[in-house]
Amino acid sequence: MFYFQESPVKTGKGGLATVIRIGSPVYVAVEGTEKIRGKIANFEILESTPLVKDSKTIPVKIITTFRNYGNVHLRPEITMSIKTKKGKWLTDEEGKPVEITLTKGWPIFPFSDYIIEKEWKNGLKPGKYSAIINTTFGMLYGKENIISQKKEIVFKIK
Repeated sequence: MFYFQESPVKTGKGGLATVIRIGSPVYVAVEGTEKIRGKIANFEILESTPLVKDSKTIPVKIITTFRNYGNVHLRPEITMSIKTKKGKWLTDEEGKPVEITLTKGWPIFPFSDYIIEKEWKNGLKPGKYSAIINTTFGMLYGKENIISQKKEIVFKIK
């Protein structure tokens, strides 16, 4: 981390000196030595309490843990789509499949976990569903979509 700051202003007796300080992270990756490794380590969908009494849908809380076990920082994009037990995609008002963005571009440092919590207030009706989680590890040296992963998890809303 590089820090930049102004010189402190001298004050007289009893004065208070303030300094403005700005930090900027610097990432270094040596081409050919990087190990780009990561995965969804944990994924849960929990039922939340409906905001409106007698609501037909139940809001859900999505908790995902992304583990970076490589030696460079990653900026994954993680999205989720949902299918009904009959295999039909959940769609929006325009009929397009709903894609929930869980994270997009947040830096996850080497050998660390990042826990993502997302409330989805639109909610789901009681029933059985499949969540399809798509993970793409951003850019490095101008190459897009270095690694893409897809994971499917079956869950039930009561």
